[in-house]
Amino acid sequence: MPIDTVDIFGSDQVGIHLASVGRVVFHPPEMPNPILEKIEQALELELQPISIGGSNLIGALICGNNVELRLQTLLLKRY
Repeated sequence: MPIDTVDIFGSDQVGIHLASVGRVVFHPPEMPNPILEKIEQALELELQPISIGGSNLIGALICGNNVELRLQTLLLKRY
C-alpha cells in the first residue's frame, strides 16, 4: 500500500481537521474537492461534512465509535 500525503488548510496534520468515527470521516464543509477525493480513495470510507462552531478543527472537537458521537463539552451553551 502506498503512502500518500496531503496538506489540509496549510497543515500536514490531518488528524486535527478530520475525525474518523466508525465508517465515516467527518470533515469541514469548506474542504476542497481534490483533497476529499484523495481521502476517499485512500481510506474508502464515507465522507460527511460537519460544522462545529465555525471551526475547521473537527478532529480536535469530536470523537466516537460505531455507537455514539461525542462533542467537547466546551461547545455546549449553558443557559
